[in-house]
Amino acid sequence: MFDIEEHQRQIQENLGYWNAKPVLREVYREFHELIAKNLCDLDGETIELGSGIGNIKEVIPHCVRTDLFPNPWIDRQENAYALSMADNSVANLILFDVFHHLEYPMNAMQEFHRVLKPGGRLLVFDHAMSVTGWLFSRFVHHEKAGFFKPYHVEIADRGTTQNDGYYADHANAYRIFEKSFRDFLGDQWDLVQVIKLPALKWIGSGGYRGPNLLQFCKKEIFTYIESILETIPFLFALRTLSVLKKT
Repeated sequence: MFDIEEHQRQIQENLGYWNAKPVLREVYREFHELIAKNLCDLDGETIELGSGIGNIKEVIPHCVRTDLFPNPWIDRQENAYALSMADNSVANLILFDVFHHLEYPMNAMQEFHRVLKPGGRLLVFDHAMSVTGWLFSRFVHHEKAGFFKPYHVEIADRGTTQNDGYYADHANAYRIFEKSFRDFLGDQWDLVQVIKLPALKWIGSGGYRGPNLLQFCKKEIFTYIESILETIPFLFALRTLSVLKKT
């Protein structure tokens, strides 16, 4: 079963790292600014699912922060498989490092499609499956890409999709939005764009728990190297933003 105490422990731990690590806040601000640039301007709420420590509001102040469990900074509780919003009511849905935790992503996608307005956008920021991204996910990150294990994209009985166990597969976004988009989503969604990032500064920052390597090198150097690596995304992309529009 899902361990709420462990979940809360990790949230508090991440919040401590966030407050103590200015470089981490800078890196995530850039990610959130990229998301902000790709929001649609329809009337309706902009909602983030799985907001964690809720830091997106520093860049998108009108964003409604949600999570499975309550915290002082969370605006309301939501389950991606059973959203509380009315049909055709939401302008933007944002998932930041959440999509790879959805064991049945197509069930969630049906729910996202239900609540979004026609023309509304789904913005999924997640791990990229380039050559480097796959190696990173497979051998470095504690959550693995699941190319070599069985996986599901959908389950018939939606009543069982309650997120009651821990699941992570970094290949989810690639599988649904890139490899088989037309097969899975082509009749209900338009793929606006997929932006792939080498995210070298993210790696250099050490993330929440790793050492900050940027302190040993000028950030401008990382930025310059990123500008070169981003020209070969199939080799070097580590992060990806998939932008979809409801048809």
